[in-house]
Amino acid sequence: MGLFSTRPDRWAPRCGLAAACGMMAIVTTTVARADFTENFDGVTAPALPAGWTATNATGPAPLWVTTTTLSDSGPNNAFIDDPDAVVSDKRLDTPPIPIATTTAVLTFRNNYSLNGSGSSTEGFDGGVLEISIDGGAFQDILTAGGSFVGGGYTHTINPGFMNPIGGRMAWSGTSAGYITTTVNLPAAAAGKNIVLRFRMGSNNSSGPFPGWHVDSIRIDDCTITCPANITVPLGPGQCATVVNYPAPTTLNDCGVVSCVPPSGSSFPLGTTTITCAASENAICTFTVTVEDPDPDRDGDGVTNCVDGCPDDAQKTAPGACGCGVSDSDANGNGTPDCNDPPPAPAACGTCAQGIVPATFLSLAPLAWRCRRPKRRRRRT
Repeated sequence: MGLFSTRPDRWAPRCGLAAACGMMAIVTTTVARADFTENFDGVTAPALPAGWTATNATGPAPLWVTTTTLSDSGPNNAFIDDPDAVVSDKRLDTPPIPIATTTAVLTFRNNYSLNGSGSSTEGFDGGVLEISIDGGAFQDILTAGGSFVGGGYTHTINPGFMNPIGGRMAWSGTSAGYITTTVNLPAAAAGKNIVLRFRMGSNNSSGPFPGWHVDSIRIDDCTITCPANITVPLGPGQCATVVNYPAPTTLNDCGVVSCVPPSGSSFPLGTTTITCAASENAICTFTVTVEDPDPDRDGDGVTNCVDGCPDDAQKTAPGACGCGVSDSDANGNGTPDCNDPPPAPAACGTCAQGIVPATFLSLAPLAWRCRRPKRRRRRT
């Protein structure tokens, strides 16, 4: 039998006394997907995708563009330079993005080499991520209520030298190649449109540096809700039962939803936790509890599911004689009485001369009656 048998009944293993009565496998439910993604590969460099805008609030050209150099997912990525001792404020804005839930997650690939001043904590030039919610003012992603899961800011930008993002946390120095940045978007964005801004600020102290590459942007916006906890009775003579439970519900586009163990599995006595996960970073759990309404019928302290003789208080396994029959060995010969036939009669060795064994009287203790042979009378 293969793990992924097409016969539903094969998800339920037969349950013996020592069987593992809960087959674990994966069942998947496919949900339509329409996440926000952008890898900049649908245009010819240096053009930006439709809806994306690049501006220099301060400083000369160039603006943010797409380039084929140092892409994470070829052929293109978004890029901005870090100029030589020039104050600049270079911004790349996404088109409006609708957010449905409070658990939306932004992920992008991030490759930067910006003027970090040689310090591990302070930078001269840097990049930040900002957000506008429902048309409001742009704020740093952290100020707006977001949080970094990984690949977050690395330096504080020196407040001097006229950098427009001076004093703020930012990416600065070098990432030594692409890193993955993952951000929990602010809960306040739920039900609203957002615009994200990748903003690079430089000061007038020194440079140039290679710049900043951004690629493989996606937003996972999904909420998954599991069914309520389930309690089912254990059938007579069983130690596991098959349970079919409803699929979790989803809000927005969750990709592939997988539950382990799946609906239709055989669940053992007790409580099992089911974990359902979406490919869009959402997880929920619930429990299936299998109860035995009469867990110890014979009152011997051993539950029916592991009691080999659930109706025999003297035994927990059938033994040599089976349930309901004692395995006693009265004569001590190593064979239980249920399988030990009565011994053959022995000669009466204590009878007097001329006396022979006669009638067998009883089995325990053995008793024999001795008699004299009858004399025949002679006829005269």
